[in-house]
Amino acid sequence: MLRAPELLLLEVANALTLGRRLKPAEVSEALTHLRGLDLDLRSVQWSTLRSAVEIATAADATVYDAYYLALALESGSVLVTADEKFLRNARRYPSIVSLAQFQLPDLLP
Repeated sequence: MLRAPELLLLEVANALTLGRRLKPAEVSEALTHLRGLDLDLRSVQWSTLRSAVEIATAADATVYDAYYLALALESGSVLVTADEKFLRNARRYPSIVSLAQFQLPDLLP
């Protein structure tokens, strides 16, 4: 199951709007596809936010990025990231792996 904080929706919409400069209809379509993934979206929790602030300080990272890692740590999950700088700075935490090295288990018979 894919799990993320609800802020994922804002970050994706922002990246598509400002980064990719997609038209509003294109962003809406992308978000509709994202909604179809049946993500387990979690609301921001104070305890997770406190952990994220500690991680952000220790890893010289944004609280936004650290929140994803804090959520992974609290839920016994793994954060898969393409952010190599964050990965290097947060390497002391066991629940973070590089997207480049991530492999899904073989689910086909």
